[in-house]
Amino acid sequence: MQEGIEPNKPLSICVETIRSPGKRLIKNPSRLSQLAEFYASLGLSGDDTMDWILEQIYDGHHGTLIDFNGYEIDKSKWFVDELFGEEPRRWLNDFKLRATKTARQRLQEKCVNRVMAMCFARDIYLARIA
Repeated sequence: MQEGIEPNKPLSICVETIRSPGKRLIKNPSRLSQLAEFYASLGLSGDDTMDWILEQIYDGHHGTLIDFNGYEIDKSKWFVDELFGEEPRRWLNDFKLRATKTARQRLQEKCVNRVMAMCFARDIYLARIA
């Protein structure tokens, strides 16, 4: 686990505005690899990773989220768990593999919102521990 990352440690609430990277950056292979390294370093199972993402976005953040198009996200109408489909555990575990090996294909368009949610969760967490 990466030094300083304690996924189950109680933290303060983040009230900052968190902005998504642009869509092109979200799809950038080296950025995806860095994000995968972060999630792999949490040492959580796929199911626990999904719970962690949801906790960061819905319980750990009382600020504003801005999507990659520059629009504010209404969290009461944004269902992050639905972005990941019927098997989020499998998709998340496969995504974490990008930390150690080169992806065979570019990120599919349908996955951009998933990765945006993962970026939000990471950035919220990093703001909470700062």
